[in-house]
Amino acid sequence: MKLLKIKILKNKKNNKSNYGLLKIESKAFEKYQILGNLIRRSLIKDNVRIRIKNIKFFLSKQKEEKEYDTFQPIDEFSDFEEINKPIYQISKNLKRIQIKEEGKKLLNTRNIATLNTQKKNRLQIKDIKFPKNIKVLNPSKSIFDITHNTIKLKILMEISVRLIKMKI
Repeated sequence: MKLLKIKILKNKKNNKSNYGLLKIESKAFEKYQILGNLIRRSLIKDNVRIRIKNIKFFLSKQKEEKEYDTFQPIDEFSDFEEINKPIYQISKNLKRIQIKEEGKKLLNTRNIATLNTQKKNRLQIKDIKFPKNIKVLNPSKSIFDITHNTIKLKILMEISVRLIKMKI
């Protein structure tokens, strides 16, 4: 005797999410909505949230031709004419990067992403060096532009991985 019959009506997968439409049939259990809600809640009970948490900026200015100072930490509220956006705006853009784990689980590990600038150009998210187990969902998005070769910028980003418990 079969208690449940589950049919997959639709199953779609795109870059951001998975979508499935199931039909549940049972002669023994008449309240399908209650059963469907229990299944849905158990599927989304524990989620992992990955985001960029702490960002540190370091700057090196050119002293003489092809010679730079050592990197010095800079404040988030600094503004430089060689960079087209203020540092707080860059920080805000970096925190909005959409990332997901790929393969190995990241929970309880410390992950650091880095961005080093060497010359003037437009920097995109794909220029950031992420750990191998992290995939960027929007790599072609522009972060900021460096307009002069007189500075080098180094950005260190801590990636926070948190388990979110859903309460049923």
